[in-house]
Amino acid sequence: MGRTKLTGQGRPALRLAAWRAVWGAQRANPVYAARFAHLTTRAQNKLTTTQAQAVLAAAILRQLHAVITTGRRWDPAIATHGTTKPTATPIAA
Repeated sequence: MGRTKLTGQGRPALRLAAWRAVWGAQRANPVYAARFAHLTTRAQNKLTTTQAQAVLAAAILRQLHAVITTGRRWDPAIATHGTTKPTATPIAA
């Protein structure tokens, strides 16, 4: 299995913004909360809290890039690689 490392390259302000976004997303978004819980509690290759937060920060940046470049809304089914069952959104009367 390959190893990756954080190089510190890139825009420092963007890295800081992504890191700060993790804190809010982890608590307010059930998709990110579930992913964080999975990464920190799985039996094999369990990540530390900081490692899991770095994974979430990278995911937020990737998903933000996809939303901006495609113009599509953020979709939790896409964010979880289609592993969740789509739920029907109630239509306001």
